[in-house]
Amino acid sequence: MTDLAETYRNLVALQGVSLDEKRATLAAEVLQRQHVVEQAATRELAFEVEPAGFAGTLHAGTK
Repeated sequence: MTDLAETYRNLVALQGVSLDEKRATLAAEVLQRQHVVEQAATRELAFEVEPAGFAGTLHAGTK
């Protein structure tokens, strides 16, 4: 299990949710992909523009 998966597993455990190693790894991989999409979506946007297009850009990036 990666450090990210272990961190995710520990964070949800603090909320009373128990994940096996495989589910924690899959969840961490999804979070990592979402983070990459978010960075690509916001990297080029001016601060003032970002809130207006954020959700649409993220949605487009997941397709």
